[in-house]
Amino acid sequence: MVSSLLSKKKKKNMIFLPDIVLDVCTNLPAWPGRHLLEDGEKRRYFGLKTESRGLVEFECRNQREYELWTQGVSRLLSIVSHRKNRNGM
Repeated sequence: MVSSLLSKKKKKNMIFLPDIVLDVCTNLPAWPGRHLLEDGEKRRYFGLKTESRGLVEFECRNQREYELWTQGVSRLLSIVSHRKNRNGM
């Protein structure tokens, strides 16, 4: 699935606090050396711009997975924005 920049070891030792996603950043450049992995040329990258952590980057194994994640998060952000506008926030 999608893996963040953090290693598994670091993930175990970190406390994740809730963060607010502000935007989806699409078509990020490949991480250095990822083309050397099996099917590395098929991998796609995107980021979530957050309030406190800045840009958090993610890696997808292929175009289908990339579209699923980026379109899904974009849709959720659109729904939240619509509800805020409707409620006068």
